Amino acid sequence: MSMPNSRMRKRIPAQSRGEMRVSLILDACARLLVRNSSSNFTMHGLAEEAKTSIGSLYHFFADKQAVIDALVIRHVEGGARILEKLTSVPDRKWIEWPPRTVMLELHSLNIIYVQENPDVRILWNEARFNTKHGSVVSLDLLALYERVLSLRMPEASRTAISKYAQGLYRLPMGFLLWDVPGNDQNSWGLFSEEAPRALTAYLEAVEKEYAQSRAACPIPA
Repeated sequence: MSMPNSRMRKRIPAQSRGEMRVSLILDACARLLVRNSSSNFTMHGLAEEAKTSIGSLYHFFADKQAVIDALVIRHVEGGARILEKLTSVPDRKWIEWPPRTVMLELHSLNIIYVQENPDVRILWNEARFNTKHGSVVSLDLLALYERVLSLRMPEASRTAISKYAQGLYRLPMGFLLWDVPGNDQNSWGLFSEEAPRALTAYLEAVEKEYAQSRAACPIPA
């Protein structure tokens, strides 16, 4: 593919050029996070990685924290797109699928996203998803878990459903905290294989408990 010449570049609106520059800076920030296995880099180092001047970098971001916050927002928006796909799954499928299929459907897209964006794990390890604007805990994702659990266990109490949804939400976080230097692909099995296994076992356990409680208290004829 040929590169655009200078005249073509000049036709790009200033706003679009600015958005492209911000995107390149965030890409560079993500690479440095993975390379260093931490956010231990300077704005000068980031400017060099992004192939931009330090003045241009400060034009878009006040400091390193502002860059990291913008990268977190990018990932939150990526998660929102995944959630949009999941919420479009018909209710009957959530009811009919076996527990493992449910867990794979709920988490496989997120697992792929983290594999493709390994900086997410560095940001998570450093608690960067708790920004100055507050926690980015997804209430919409919790609501999806509650919806799925309510469909599969319609007689369960609201308190129980909420508790189980919290479990499904928080269990994978431990896998994100697993210490993986840089982008060690040999360790991804812990996340891509063991997380669904653990979540499947959890769902099977709560559904078994639910079935036993219903059997012990049959509905009167």
